[in-house]
Formats: sequence, C-alpha cells, structure tokens
Amino acid sequence: MVINLKKAYITYIPFLFIVILVSLILFSLSACSDTQKNYLTEKNSGDTLNLNIGDIIYLKLDSNITTGYSWELSEKTDSDIILLESSIYETEQQDEKIVGAGGSETFSFKAISIGQTDLILEYLRPWEEDIEPMDIFILKIIVE
Repeated sequence: MVINLKKAYITYIPFLFIVILVSLILFSLSACSDTQKNYLTEKNSGDTLNLNIGDIIYLKLDSNITTGYSWELSEKTDSDIILLESSIYETEQQDEKIVGAGGSETFSFKAISIGQTDLILEYLRPWEEDIEPMDIFILKIIVE
C-alpha cells in the first residue's frame, strides 16, 4: 500500500487548523470570563460572590478625595476571610488638570480562608464621628 503524503497533507492540514483555532478561541473565552468576574463596580453592591482561597477581586468605586470623602473598609468585614491588599486613587484622565475633579478608588482583596463575610466599604470623611456614611457598598463573600 502506497500513501500519497502530499494528498494526505492537503486533506488534514485544514482540519488540524480548525481544531487548533477552535481550541484557542474556547481557551481565551474561558480565561476572559474568569477574569471579568473578579472585576467589580458599584453595580455589584448587594451581590453574592463565591471565591476559592487565593482568588483576588478588584473593586473600582467612584470617589472624590478632594471633598474629604473616601472609601473605608468597615470593621464588620472579617479580614481573616478576605484581606485588603491594596487601594489606589486615580483621577479621571480628562479631569486631571481640574482642581477638585473626581476619580475612582480601586481596591484589591484576596480570599485567604474558608468562610463567609460581608465585604463592606463606607464612603465617609474619616475624621467625622457619629455621622452616617454618604454611601455604602456591600458584597456577600463566600470562600470555599
């Protein structure tokens, strides 16, 4: 039996190309969905989020520190379950040269142990006592 390699090559290369292309598309889509679920905004307040130990979430909230207000992590949040790793304030690009312009605060949190807690951030002036926060962000965290 004689195999014509040129004919076999021409027949199977397009099939192999399609299999590789579909695999790459499926891989990239699954990576995007995992990444996007960990980027949160004000719209996620009131949601429940299931995490695994080691997962990191990013939370971006509108803020204007020039008014004295900033987002503070509530003492009600169990930091033995979800740990604040970093907080960064950024002014909006188009407003950088405007005095008093708003921006956003981006927080990163890491799930460090099994359990559940409410991730609570309060928008307030830290030096003011006995005054209700201007805004509250709450996210139920379940770490498995």
